[in-house]
Amino acid sequence: MSDKSASEAIAQTGFIVSVISYAVFWSTDAFRLGFVARYLSVHVFLLSALVFGVWWASAAEHWRERRLLVYGAGSVLGILLTGTVWTAGEGLAEYRLLLAAIAAFVPLICIRLILPTDAD
Repeated sequence: MSDKSASEAIAQTGFIVSVISYAVFWSTDAFRLGFVARYLSVHVFLLSALVFGVWWASAAEHWRERRLLVYGAGSVLGILLTGTVWTAGEGLAEYRLLLAAIAAFVPLICIRLILPTDAD
């Protein structure tokens, strides 16, 4: 038997199903335009993946022991987001630098909100 709690198992399953559904429906819609988007937004699955991912991250005990790995991954994601926002934000003029700076810290802020402090 697994050492996962029921909450963690449900969150993990929901996350994996949401990510796979998003990838399948998005690629189907990319190959045949409007096949999925005509009936529902594909991004509903992305939103559910985000919700289940946050739930899974907060329910999983093993991530609390690997803080350095989690913050390192968040820092790398922040750098990637900064580059993406900077590249895609050419039309934003004077707000481009501000949005890129915000994008750099969003993953770290989310990690800080999800992971409990040492006092917990």
